[in-house]
Amino acid sequence: MKKNILYFSASFILMFFFLEILSRAIYPELSKNQIHKYVDDFRTISKSKNFWYKKFKINDGTVKYRHHKNTSNFYIEDFVDIKKRKNNIFLFGDSVTGGFGVNFQETFFYHAQSLLNQNLSYKDSVKIYSIARFGDNFRDMQKGLKIISKLTKKNDIILYQFNFNDILEVNYTPPNINTVQKQPSKIKIYFNDFRKSVLNSSTFLRLLQHKAGLFKWKLGKISIKNIILKQELFKKCGNLGFTSLGQYTYSYGAKQFEDKAKKVWLEFEKDLIELNEFLKLKELKFAVIISPISLQIPHHEKINHRDLNFECSTIDGRKKIKEILKKHNIDIIDPTKDFIQYAEITNQNDNNNLLFHPYDTNHPNEFGHLLIGKKLYSYLYNLLKS
Repeated sequence: MKKNILYFSASFILMFFFLEILSRAIYPELSKNQIHKYVDDFRTISKSKNFWYKKFKINDGTVKYRHHKNTSNFYIEDFVDIKKRKNNIFLFGDSVTGGFGVNFQETFFYHAQSLLNQNLSYKDSVKIYSIARFGDNFRDMQKGLKIISKLTKKNDIILYQFNFNDILEVNYTPPNINTVQKQPSKIKIYFNDFRKSVLNSSTFLRLLQHKAGLFKWKLGKISIKNIILKQELFKKCGNLGFTSLGQYTYSYGAKQFEDKAKKVWLEFEKDLIELNEFLKLKELKFAVIISPISLQIPHHEKINHRDLNFECSTIDGRKKIKEILKKHNIDIIDPTKDFIQYAEITNQNDNNNLLFHPYDTNHPNEFGHLLIGKKLYSYLYNLLKS
């Protein structure tokens, strides 16, 4: 009996070891350590990168911003420096601004800050504060800005990193006070933490999770409703709903979501107008950074593993946001053309450097961050050099 158990255990370990090596060889993009773990209120590990945060605590309000190391809970000295500094730049965004999957020194705001320090005569009088949490959206920015506005002074700069998944119905739907939010069970929470911090250490186990998630996604495209629909439309857009454009369903107006998408865009524009007027009264400069997505960039089809399809859209999301910003005289920082040019050049040279993380249409990698950083620097330099 003991021999059988020992034989089975040894065989299992050898088989797992073989599958792990094979997975790393076939799927090198999944072979990087992908640990994701919440450590405490000041540190998160995501894609195996350390995310250190500092806090501004003003009266009863608190906002966190990305920092390079954990030196203290509250960056008290900044309260003095902010008043002395010629220009403070407060950058609001989501996990892109937070630097998801890249080191602090690879983030786009760090690149912009470094270039400003090299080329501005008053380099010590400019600082970029990256205020971002994973999953934040425009309304989170509005809340954070109310806190930060107590620190700002005339000529400080407010930047908002727009993401195409900011345009979601859930962000503009009032909570139902009669509905009790169901909390996840402790078992589910424990398993998710275990999966993200332990199972993801293995490329083979990550591959299994990846394939299972992809199967579940594609299974969502199959329904009785689709069978009734015209065959041509079904082939083109799946269920003509959320699974055709995923998190970009509303920003690009996926078919069957056209009316809801228009309403969400209108709500977003109302919020933007209100914010812009508030910043004008405070005499703060305002600009919007448009974060590209891989679906807009050529030669990035490999990343689109869910087959999200812009042919199923009724709105050009990029065109829409730029029209809104121009209409209200808000400065635009759009690195999309830089992404496209880079992709075309590297493809011609057979150097297929992708600009996004593997199978992630939303988060730029270190190359993408560099391009955004250069675009941001160009805008800020022209604004500040005088």
